[in-house]
Amino acid sequence: MTQRPETRCPACFQDKGNATACDHCGWKPGSPPANPLYLPLGTALGDSYVIGKVLGHGGLGITYLAWDRELDTRIAIKEFLPDTMAGRNTRDAQVTIHTRYEEPFRHALQRFREEARILARFQQHPGIVSVYRFLAANGTGYMAMEFVAGVTLRQYLEAHDNRIPWPKALGLLAPVMDTLDRIHDQGLLHRDIAPDNIYITHDGKLKLLDFGAAREVTGERSVTLSVVHKGGYAPEEQYRTKARQGPWTDVYALSATLYRTVTGQLPPTALDRLHDDDLRPPSALGVAIPEDHEAVLLKGLAIHARDRWQGVGEMRRAWQPKPETVVEPPEPETPEVQPPRPDTYAKYGLWIALFTAVITALMLILELTDKIDLWSDGSDHEPTVHDPVVLLAENSATRGRGTSALEDSTSGTVQRGDSGAAAPESDISGSIASAAGNASDNPPPRAPSLGRLNQTENLSSSVAPSSESQRQAPDAILEDLEADGASRGDNIPRAVPDPAPAGPLPATLLVTVSDPPDAIVTLNDKRIDPNVSHELVAGEYSLRVTSPGHVSFQETIRLVAGDEQRRSIRLEPLPARVIVRSNVTGDTVFIDGEAVGATGPDPHRLAPGEYAIRVEKEGFETFETRVTVAAGGQETVRARLKEDPAVGRTLRDSLASGGRGPEMMGIPGGCFDMGSPGSEKNRRSDERRHRVCVEGFYVGKYEVTFQEYDRFARATDRVLPGDRGWGRGRRPVIDVSWNDATAYVEWLSRETGERYRLPTEVEWEYAARAGTTTPFSTGECITTDQANYDGNTDYADCGTRTGVYRRKTVPVGTFPANPWGLHNVHGNVWEWTCSLYKRNYDGNEKRCASKEVDLSRVVRGGSWVSVPRVVRSANRNRFWSDVAGSSTGFRLAREF
Repeated sequence: MTQRPETRCPACFQDKGNATACDHCGWKPGSPPANPLYLPLGTALGDSYVIGKVLGHGGLGITYLAWDRELDTRIAIKEFLPDTMAGRNTRDAQVTIHTRYEEPFRHALQRFREEARILARFQQHPGIVSVYRFLAANGTGYMAMEFVAGVTLRQYLEAHDNRIPWPKALGLLAPVMDTLDRIHDQGLLHRDIAPDNIYITHDGKLKLLDFGAAREVTGERSVTLSVVHKGGYAPEEQYRTKARQGPWTDVYALSATLYRTVTGQLPPTALDRLHDDDLRPPSALGVAIPEDHEAVLLKGLAIHARDRWQGVGEMRRAWQPKPETVVEPPEPETPEVQPPRPDTYAKYGLWIALFTAVITALMLILELTDKIDLWSDGSDHEPTVHDPVVLLAENSATRGRGTSALEDSTSGTVQRGDSGAAAPESDISGSIASAAGNASDNPPPRAPSLGRLNQTENLSSSVAPSSESQRQAPDAILEDLEADGASRGDNIPRAVPDPAPAGPLPATLLVTVSDPPDAIVTLNDKRIDPNVSHELVAGEYSLRVTSPGHVSFQETIRLVAGDEQRRSIRLEPLPARVIVRSNVTGDTVFIDGEAVGATGPDPHRLAPGEYAIRVEKEGFETFETRVTVAAGGQETVRARLKEDPAVGRTLRDSLASGGRGPEMMGIPGGCFDMGSPGSEKNRRSDERRHRVCVEGFYVGKYEVTFQEYDRFARATDRVLPGDRGWGRGRRPVIDVSWNDATAYVEWLSRETGERYRLPTEVEWEYAARAGTTTPFSTGECITTDQANYDGNTDYADCGTRTGVYRRKTVPVGTFPANPWGLHNVHGNVWEWTCSLYKRNYDGNEKRCASKEVDLSRVVRGGSWVSVPRVVRSANRNRFWSDVAGSSTGFRLAREF
């Protein structure tokens, strides 16, 4: 085993020579870890790995660059460490699981191990990062993987104006389609295709990343289909735990990725499209794309799985150019030289002539015998109709006279003779065959009398073919005899019949119904069994599938002779309807957090299920309830809103120990666009804009002051924070950590009997903006007459550079309030919130974190030391909960 050479950088493992710092990655000796969660540089892992710098940090773990001492090469190591479930003990690097998260952590770790096993099945596949090993250490799991330098598709797009032309996009993602085809062939689904999970290496290869959501599919359902969805990329079936998923699920995500790549925009979420599909075709957004290519892409984005391409390969073939059909003149056929052979027809003609001679002779014999019989003494031997000779003679004689009972007969039953009895046609034809078989064994019967011969004429007419056959009776009987002889192997001469015209080939239809399984399938209003192939005459049919509580499916299908057509159908539940009425006008209805308009008589069409209903109006208390609606059902919610006297006024709660608490301002509930628009100058990548709704609450009119905090510290024997010599009293308290601020609000809640806390990140931005959408609550610009910040820097050339830099805090209320009456929301001190920091907003911004969760908390507003871009309303920062400094303070929140 070799050691890492000292000339290699401990962070990136590139050769830095004798230099102290690394020119490749910027590492310097003594650089502190950027995050306490990260393993320190040089940490040994397993028996051969050394940890280097952090390559990425996501919600489920941390990816490091590492050095393999066995192979003397760089690799990547992925550590499972979901920061919402666990932290790290910095003394021994052990992962510590937060209270009540033991079982979820173990379950997620097992999923992480499964991801490694899945990736190992594709070792050395050019489109998938190879996994070398899985190992357990430090109370968690690690994946040793291939290291490839490059960027994600998201990063690539950000460097190319967020979009690229259609032909380039299609060519770029072609290897991803090949990789997905391979994955699907192995019975797996990826279920998380997105630009973040597509990696472009520096040598131009594409690799598919993050198989943490991948699942194995067996038969009609997957082994485990947990709810995994990424807004805009996930199809509607991924929002439901019991929905059937398959290759078509990845088709949707791949199509959404292509859409994002060429338009620069995400498609609307699949759930939004279920209610109101406002997906705009790329051509409507100015993308130059062939019409047929756009149709293929939009079919990949079909809302319902049944309307989508069922596999990636099928979609790729639809994009491939159709070869032109070239009709070439037929080559002249070279006649095949056949050896001479006897004239078959001449041979059969000879036999027919011989039969005719025999029949003529028999006729003469019969006539002569008949005359003799008239002179006889009445000996009475009756021939039977079972004798083929009699039938042949009769038919020959009849034809010779120019009349035939066969030609006149249209009846399918035997005519009655002297006995008056009738025999079924099948019995007679069977008797003929029997007689033919016994002709050589029995002596020839005596010829019948003339009366008996007439009876035979009538009987023979019953076995004649229908007039549709257009055949003469003797020929038909001869063919019957030939067939009978053939069955016995007799060498009976036969005429060569004309080949019968082949009937049309049937068409085959197979209809499968995946949901609901008891649906009724009808074809032309006649019920048929699903999941069974049906052979049908070619043509048009009306196919209909129905089931109570579901939307019926109906279409006209055309079946082509010889072809098989398969239809896979899943019925959607009938929409449920919810009507929301209220006692006020101008309100807003929210269904599961989404604004759907005002209350009124018009129903909202929803999928069956349970929904959270909320009705809001400024100046009124929020109304909330839950309602459950069945498929096809309708429920009416009657909201009664009460006027809220708290909104727009201030209050100060009485303290149990005497005096009053901080001044609080009532903030109305409502919805706003959190984050910054793409056009905002100096915006950061963690400011994704998204719609958020907030319930009414109280927030501190000012930052908490030294005067207010010192009373708490003395009452609880707590060390007083320092003031850096700037003064105390009405200046905002500084040098307080998140833990200190939390302790203060707990004390204040006990003193007042009210529920005080720190504001959530959503509440802070909502209150700071005060209804504005500009970078600052003051508008597009801000000055040092409006806020305390470093005025030596400009922002977007708007006039923020005033040359004023106070280098310390100022008393609260020094500058004008924002439109909702709050002071100092820009600059002065960073203000703690109760929310965890997540780079990509994931819902944590709406709630307070538990004290037990040892992760960074969001701070907002900037401080006296900040440049103008940092004091924007949307700007975010985070500190660890035990960090305290001269620029950190806090503002209170209190529930109504």
